[in-house]
Formats: sequence, structure tokens, C-alpha cells
Amino acid sequence: MAVSALLTFLSIVVPLVPDGGISATMAREAVGVLVKPIDGEGQKLGVASLRAGVKCIGTLLVGFCDLDDWESIRIGFGSLLKFSIDKRPKVRRCAQECLEKLFGSLLSSTVIKEASDTLYALVKEHKSVLSELSSKKIVEGSKVESALKSENAEAAHVLNVLSATVPFLSAEVSSCVFSELCKLMGSQFSPLTRQILKAIDTIFKSSEDTVVVPEIEGVITSLTGYVSLQEKNPADTVLHVSTLLKNALEKANSVEPTLCLRQLPLVCGSLTGLLTSEEDVASQASVILKDLISSYIDTDNLLTEKSLSSEDEGNLAGGDNINAARSVCTVFESTLNSCDGIPKEHILTVTGLLIEKLGGISYILAKDIILKLADMMKNAAGGTSSSQYEWGWFRRP
Repeated sequence: MAVSALLTFLSIVVPLVPDGGISATMAREAVGVLVKPIDGEGQKLGVASLRAGVKCIGTLLVGFCDLDDWESIRIGFGSLLKFSIDKRPKVRRCAQECLEKLFGSLLSSTVIKEASDTLYALVKEHKSVLSELSSKKIVEGSKVESALKSENAEAAHVLNVLSATVPFLSAEVSSCVFSELCKLMGSQFSPLTRQILKAIDTIFKSSEDTVVVPEIEGVITSLTGYVSLQEKNPADTVLHVSTLLKNALEKANSVEPTLCLRQLPLVCGSLTGLLTSEEDVASQASVILKDLISSYIDTDNLLTEKSLSSEDEGNLAGGDNINAARSVCTVFESTLNSCDGIPKEHILTVTGLLIEKLGGISYILAKDIILKLADMMKNAAGGTSSSQYEWGWFRRP
């Protein structure tokens, strides 16, 4: 009771202390004093008291400790890290918030390295459980929580800690973390899928391209594999993965454009499979595909490569742009061939944009697509008003 009351009191008073009101030495000692009862009696303390203690440690670390000295914050950092994967949600969220603020306040490269290495050690400690959970399949509609036992829930919380702190990690640890996430990303929905996607998303947004690009082929392979099993995976995660695939190509293009072009057909191939899905999924896939085609099927580059080719036009050779465009055309030809009857609106609009972007070279690269569409239009000529509506989207400029 006395410890609980003291922790509650300190959590109210410490944030009111003005800057410089507690010396770095005294703050370090105070953190050490607080950590002992919290770590020792954490299971006995009530949630409110424990949360108050965690908050107090975080306030002392960020506001008063010497953030350029790892030893000054090491003990408190370890305590926050421990409670950031606690089974009690309010305690866990408080510790994660404090940890994020602490990471965001660090300026010393030496301290950032030590903190990053300590966090990565936690990831490696739970690596086997994370691998086990990521391979556990969950049928859509089932509750994720029911697949997490109390003894392995901690491992799942580690991914939430990563999402909160990865923008502040050292480049070396960020690269290692990204590599581990790529390995954990399976082709079917698991208890960890949403956390993995969130962490990958955060890395894409916050890390240097040089951290992401070395692993880009692996992550694209993992993500396209997930999209290929769209019917077995929740729609919201499929949409998230579709956006991540677009972001992955943007990252690749910023560092190594030829890598982006090599991966473009694979990404387009996976996304075209979504064009016949439910409207919300098909609509977003259509938007992403049109964006990819507009960004990476460049008419000027295609014509330049064509002019440099010494081959006969019927057997056109070319560079990376022509090869990528040819492969993307093959993807859409295959999609049209798989259509039973008139293609859906989204297939037609994206195919129309592809032909438009190919420009004067479309009669070579997209010849089979154009012939296929001509046959479809001929067969649909005497069709219903529904077919006329669908074709109207393709004819639209």
C-alpha cells in the first residue's frame, strides 16, 4: 500500500518539477531507486500504481537524466523495455509511449547505438516464438487473440514496440530489423500479420532508402505471395499490402531504377489478380496499378530504347524499359485470357491506360492485347446494355 501511494504521488509531482530542478546525478539515482520496487513487486502492484511508476521513470529519464551518457539511462531504459511488453495493456501502452519519447530525445550516436542494440537483443530473444506465430495460419473471421497464448503474447508485443521506435533506431539495427520482418511475413494471415505490416510500413516511411533497398526483392516476394492468396486473407490486410508494394517500388526506383523495372511485372501480376475482387479491393488495386503504369511505363524512354534497337520491329529488342513493358503486357494479356466473358470495368480501364502509355510502340508490345480486345468487342457487339456499359469505360479517353 505504501509503495503504491508513493508511486502515485511521484507520478503527479515529478512532471511539475521545472527544467533543471533535478540534477542528472540525482535523477539517475532516483530512477535506480524506483526500478527496484517496480521490478521486484510489479506483479503485486495494481495496474494504476505500476503505470504511475513507469510514467515516473519515463519522466525522469527524458526530462532530467544525462541523455548523452548511456550508463545514466541504461537501468531505466531496461525497465521501460521490460514493461513495454507487459501483459497489462495500460502498463504496456504507457511504457511504449515513454520509450518512444526517450528514443526521440536521444541525440548521441553512441547512446542511440546502445539503445538500439538493447532493443534488438529483445527481438532476438523472442525470435523463435515470433517465427512460430508467423507460421500459424488463421482463417478469416477467427479472432487473433484466441491464437495468442499468454506465454507467447509477449513476443507479439515486441512488434508493437518496434513500430513505435524503429524511426529512431540506428541504421544497422533498422536494417537487421527489416530483414527479420521480411522473414516473418508469410503468404497467409497469421496472428502477427497486422503488426508486421505496420512495422514494415513504418520502416518505409522513416528509414533511409539504403536501409530498405538491399532487402527490397525479398519483401516484394513476400508481399506478392500474400496478395496471391487474397481469398484466404482479410481484405484490409490485402489492401495494406497492395499499398506497401507500391511503396517498395518507389524505394527501389529512388536508389536503383533498373531494380524497380525488374520487379514491376511481378508487382503488376499480383495486383491484377485483385481487379476481379470485391469493389473496394478492386477499386484500390486499380488506382495503384494506374499509378504504377503512369510512373514506370515511360513513353519517351521506350521510344529511345526502340530507336537504339537494331532488331526488326516484329522482334523488338530493348533495354530495361522495353523488357519491363513487354512483361507487363504479358501480365495483362494473361489477365484478359482468363476472363470469362466481358472483362470487368477495372481491368478495362487499367488496360486502356497501359496502351495509352505505350504510345507509338503499343502496336508492337501490346499487339496481342489489342487483338484480344478486338475479338472481345466483336463477340460483345450484339450483347446487352451491361456489356455496352463495360466497353464504354475502355473507349473513354
